[in-house]
Amino acid sequence: MTSANVTYYKIYDLDNVCVGKHSQHCLCKSTVKEELQKYQPANKYKLQINHPDENEADHYSKMMNLQDYLDGKYKHTAWQEEDGNIDDSHYCAEHHYQYLKEKCPECAVYKIKTAKDLIIKYGGIDGPHHKAWVLDQIFRVLCAEKYDEEVAKACNGENGPDTYSWDEGIAP
Repeated sequence: MTSANVTYYKIYDLDNVCVGKHSQHCLCKSTVKEELQKYQPANKYKLQINHPDENEADHYSKMMNLQDYLDGKYKHTAWQEEDGNIDDSHYCAEHHYQYLKEKCPECAVYKIKTAKDLIIKYGGIDGPHHKAWVLDQIFRVLCAEKYDEEVAKACNGENGPDTYSWDEGIAP
């Protein structure tokens, strides 16, 4: 495996001095969060995440407040592109799978882990509309950029393209 399977975390003090480095392999069951919680008070530290790609090129997040990160306040994380510009379009629900989702959506490790996580986290919630949402989310992960095309195929039948309906469900 390459370093594309590892997420690196750098911790900085408020003077931008690096005071710690941590890493986590995408298949590792431990969490780096425990290590990050050792930096106290957390609001006095900043965090930057690095996701190297399969060519060993680095992709850094923008600098973020460590306390906010630990509190889960970052629903999106902006990433610095090679030209130094910030791209904040990347969804970041699980930080160490972010790179795989955005740069390598066909990666089986990402797809399997994310599908399992969705089932474990949301599969037991009552209500057919929530179950439909879980199935739709898993289908999105598995299809990646071909999601719309695959939904169109699923809806196509003997009476044309709208023979069957597709239920995206309702998020729990």
